[in-house]
Amino acid sequence: MILLQPTSPLRSEEDITRSLELLCGKRDTGAVVSVCEAVDHPMHCGILPEDGNMGNFLLPNAYNKNRQELPLYYKLNGAIYVAFWEYLKRNKNFIGEKTYAYVMPRERSVDVDTEIDLFVAEYLMRKINRDGP
Repeated sequence: MILLQPTSPLRSEEDITRSLELLCGKRDTGAVVSVCEAVDHPMHCGILPEDGNMGNFLLPNAYNKNRQELPLYYKLNGAIYVAFWEYLKRNKNFIGEKTYAYVMPRERSVDVDTEIDLFVAEYLMRKINRDGP
């Protein structure tokens, strides 16, 4: 089963092929899902209460740390979901114990959900078409 969301226009044929190779080439794999490095580090993010108080905004181990000093985080980029049908049927989700990540570069990981995302995707498409892959 392959799910290719139309909101991820920059994924390449190579990304799809490599995801399928990862699915079929690793032993005991049920699914592969594409990810990219997170732009905003989640340890520098928090939930604001209604009053806006930031007393508990960050985890204590994130204070006074640059992003480069924190562990590398990845996020789902929405570009590629591949799974064996039986795994998907049993798991009811692409993500589970036998799911592996296919890491994509951020420049091919734009997920078009907003007008700004569309602007970025169009810019990158023009650049790719002008400069080549």
